[in-house]
Formats: sequence, structure tokens, C-alpha cells
Amino acid sequence: MSQKIYIVGDGIVGRMTAITMHDMGFNVTIFNDKQIHKKSDRYFSINLLSKSLFEQYNIWSSILVKGVNSYRKIVTWDNLQSEEVIFESKNINQHNLAYVISESNIMSAIDYEIEKRNSIKFENITTLNKNLDKSDYVINTINKKNLKIESKKSHQINYAQKAVVMNIDIDNSGKIAYQKFLDGQILGLIPISTKTYNLIWSIDERKIDDLLSGTKKEMLNILNTELEEKTGTITDCSTYNLFPLSGYLAEDCFNDKIIHIGSSLHSIHPLAGLGLNMGLQDLFCLTSKIRKNSNQIDKLLLYEFQYFSNSLNKRTYYGINFLKKFYCDYTSPNLREVMLKTFNFNASLKNSVIRFATGLKTKDKINKEVQRPLE
Repeated sequence: MSQKIYIVGDGIVGRMTAITMHDMGFNVTIFNDKQIHKKSDRYFSINLLSKSLFEQYNIWSSILVKGVNSYRKIVTWDNLQSEEVIFESKNINQHNLAYVISESNIMSAIDYEIEKRNSIKFENITTLNKNLDKSDYVINTINKKNLKIESKKSHQINYAQKAVVMNIDIDNSGKIAYQKFLDGQILGLIPISTKTYNLIWSIDERKIDDLLSGTKKEMLNILNTELEEKTGTITDCSTYNLFPLSGYLAEDCFNDKIIHIGSSLHSIHPLAGLGLNMGLQDLFCLTSKIRKNSNQIDKLLLYEFQYFSNSLNKRTYYGINFLKKFYCDYTSPNLREVMLKTFNFNASLKNSVIRFATGLKTKDKINKEVQRPLE
């Protein structure tokens, strides 16, 4: 009799978990509504590791049909104009650095694959009150306290920022992403079509009201003042969404019968666009371990998963927090200039950063880990 897996959370990570577990022979139930997801204007930067996971389960081909953009270059600079750092896909022998996809297109492609697997069940819950058999497990992919199964956070941080998210039209085209660091702010742009970009503007909470109190024309003037020299003229902007920014990291990847992945384990600053990719990385690690263990879950496997997942998530979490502090909080201009020049003159260091951000370095580590016997 196959092991039962109950998945908490029916977002991208939750539904991808359902597909992967089903295909390994588990009896899968997703807790939450089997709902039709409304069209969303939220966009994700999908790295190469996440792309490979989508490809493995025939989801990438459906995503391509629905619409994908990509970028081959990231241009970064700061408000001092001291040094420009460019990261390019050709430096690591890849066609693209990342792919830009709407949440609705990803969910639609995943749901298409779920419908083919009609044994995957959906149940509504407000609290987790299942009596689990000895071999059954819950995989929690969300951070909700009302379910009383959240992970114990080992580190939490309030970034004291809010993210302003909007789409902007630029009188320019090209497969280029942009990122500008200002004192207490970060402007990030990813291309969603030939001339339209998704803007994620992380702003000091104390300055947010002043910024958003002006007219649309005033907003365009501010954006062009900060970006026009690099991006070209910004001609239009949409209405914005506003999100508070905070981070957390949990080291306990499982607790008795509860396995934690995705936002149940971590949340990070959006400056590198790695949030969803970290959740899919957790799933990639977990499924690799399960396959290695003959498609069975047991405590030894979970300890192995926890050890390996922690090493990856800590590196990303503390690395992103360091970059946020380095560029936004307290670093002297001279030190920032030295850091940027170091990147430009050290090709090996720059390429290592690219391989880390694209997930290629992590993929290599996972593949190497799978070859190592369980201890």
C-alpha cells in the first residue's frame, strides 16, 4: 500500500509538490480549495534550476505556449554612478539567465498537468486534524499560524521596507534586467514583453507615503530621474501594489510527521528574485532524496534532507541579507565602489555569482549529493 502524502498549500510550490509526489507513487491529497485561480499580474523570475524542474514534469512546454519572456543580461549600478556591473548568460555558456512568467500562466500550466493525474484529491481544511497512519506524512508549503503546524523560525528580520510593484513601459527593447541601489532603496526591473517591465521598488517605510502621494506624472518623472540614463525613457506606469517586506528562516525542515518546504521554511528580500525559486529548490532537494531512497519517506531520509536543505537555504538567506545591508543600509560609498570594481575585474567571482543566482551551482550540488549513499 502506497504512503499517503497530505500537502498544505495549493500555490505553485504546493501543486508542484502534488505532481512530483504523485509521479513517485504516493497517494496525494492537497489541503485547500480546488479553486480556479484568478488571472494575476504578479510576475516571477524563474531561474534555470526551477526551469529544469518544470521540464521534468512536462510543465515547461505548456508555459511556453502561454507566454514567456527572458533576459540574458543584468545591469546593476548604484546612485553614485561609481561602477556598473553587468552579468551575462554567455559568461556561463547559457542562452538566458532567467525567464519571466506570470503567476497565472504558471498555475494554468501546472493545473493542466494535475487534471491528467485524476487521483490527486483536494480537501478543504481550517485546521489540520487528520489522524496520520505510521507511514503517512504532511508536507507544509505555507506559513499560516492558524493551522498550528508552522515551523519554528531560527532567524527573523524586519527589512523596514515596503515593495512597490507595478508595470512600466520603456521606450527601449532588449532582453535586459536592471537593478539600481540607492540609499535605503532598491529598484529592480525585469522584462515581461518587448517594451514592458515589471518594477519591484523596495523603499524605506518612512519614505513610502511621500513617494506615493504624487500624481502619475510625478511618478514618471521620479522613475526617469533614477533610471532613464540606463533603461531609456519610461513612458507609462500602471497602478501599484504594495507589500511589507520581512524575512525569516527555519532550520527544522521536519517535525514528527510534518515536512516543511517553501514559505513554511523561509522568506527573503526580493532583490534577487529568488523567493519562489528557493521553494522549488526545496522540492528539488526533497524529491531527489526520495528517489534515492526507492521512493520511500522515512526519518533517516528526512534528517539527510534537513542537513542538505539547511546548507543551501542558509547560504541564500544570509547572502541576500548581506547584500541588502551592504547596498542599502550602512556601507560607505568608497567600500561599495571597491566591491563593484572587484566584481568587474574578477571574472571567476562574477561567474560564480551568476551560477549561484541561476541555480546551476545548486543543481550541481544536488546531483553530487544524490550520488552519495545515505548514512
